[in-house]
Amino acid sequence: MTIKILKASEYLKMPWKNGQGHTLQIACSHSSMEHFDWRISIADVNQDSTFSLFKNKSRFISILEGNGIVLNNQNTQKDINLKANEIYDFCGDSLIDSKLIDGPIRDFNLIYDPIKYHAAMDYCEQHQNKINLENFKFIFLFNPNKSDLNIKINHADYILREYETLKIENNFTAKLDLNVVNSFTSYYVITLQ
Repeated sequence: MTIKILKASEYLKMPWKNGQGHTLQIACSHSSMEHFDWRISIADVNQDSTFSLFKNKSRFISILEGNGIVLNNQNTQKDINLKANEIYDFCGDSLIDSKLIDGPIRDFNLIYDPIKYHAAMDYCEQHQNKINLENFKFIFLFNPNKSDLNIKINHADYILREYETLKIENNFTAKLDLNVVNSFTSYYVITLQ
């Protein structure tokens, strides 16, 4: 098992696939934008736009900052009114037009290949929490808060500053005893198996 803190200052700034903005890549399975199995990122959205298409991929998106965004999924003919910390999952090749709700937003994203991985993104807002993370290949804990997130894994302490991510690569046999120590906090958990 390997555990690493991914620092916000080290995230890779990259142009959107559609050229309409930039993303901060937190972690990715490969360096190629066309041939990756999974990718986690943050994006600043400053204008109404059309989402990039990612054929044969699935996606999760959540709002970190701002008043929200309306996503028009042309494939389902539904409008999704996405507010802070809500999560929307959809197909990467869905035609999505977005309209900002009263100003820019910052969002949190996972794009992955559903043939190779089963993935989940959860927003947790709880008093002290113990998380069962056995049987996952990758686990990411992301701190969306200005205050530090204190985590204990198998008696070792980790501190995540704002927008930092804890990456855990599990070999499936390692037993993880993971606790979020803060008396009250919020965080995101992404699992890939």
